[in-house]
Amino acid sequence: MGFEHLKDLQINKGQRHGILELGINCTKSIVSLLENHLEMKTNSLCVNTDVEVVMERSFELLHSVCANPKTSDQVLRYLRTRNDFLCRYLMLVPLLKMENSHEINQISSLLKCVAIELKITASNCQLSRFQHICEIFLGINSKNKQESSVELTHFYGNVNFDTTKNLSSSSKNNILSELFNRVDLDLQPLSPPQWEFFDRTLIEQILKECEYKTEKGHLLVDLKKMHQILHSELKMVQSTIASGQRRLILQEIESVLLHALKVNEQRNKRFATVKFVESWGM
Repeated sequence: MGFEHLKDLQINKGQRHGILELGINCTKSIVSLLENHLEMKTNSLCVNTDVEVVMERSFELLHSVCANPKTSDQVLRYLRTRNDFLCRYLMLVPLLKMENSHEINQISSLLKCVAIELKITASNCQLSRFQHICEIFLGINSKNKQESSVELTHFYGNVNFDTTKNLSSSSKNNILSELFNRVDLDLQPLSPPQWEFFDRTLIEQILKECEYKTEKGHLLVDLKKMHQILHSELKMVQSTIASGQRRLILQEIESVLLHALKVNEQRNKRFATVKFVESWGM
């Protein structure tokens, strides 16, 4: 990521060693990827699932360096020099879709990064910066924009950028409450379809047998294992069934696997929603 995590970043000649003094590194590349992704989303361009997964991982990496006490200060300073990346992204959050677990996890990581900056600015008594972020969250315009802009230059260095200019009418709403309106907190359990050759109770048992715990701690269905079990069941009875029935059973196996895929998607979304709510307390 561009840092030596085993060494503390030391102060030298009034400057902190770290990302601001480095050339091209992973952290800068990740921020560039996230900025390109944000531009695509704001332009309503279609983004496929693979890209959303990459962006989800990128946000997680960004949060990891923001959360590390040895690198957080430098990374947050750098993000401010990138046209105040966190605040700029935060203001556009109400315009973004949050339909799947990948998109929800992206916003969760963003909120965690913003929460870290709020804690650091509060502990360092950087009141104008703290107020600026809170105003974005609450959709409040500063009474004296010129004074606020001058105060913020202390934290942006030589960057002349006023994020209050980019506040559109739609993003001036209370982002804190708007985000909760965008996330479905009432996820209903899936109703399995009716199958002719497979008993619903048996399928539920197979789903249980194929469960495994992910690195994040929630349970998903191993689709490959389930595929093997279902085809093993078919091999056991294929000598006693007609070829027409075999084709119908294969179609039902595909339907069962599709149902298992939807179960995984819902579990991922449910877990992402829980983490999204928890991100407010970071």
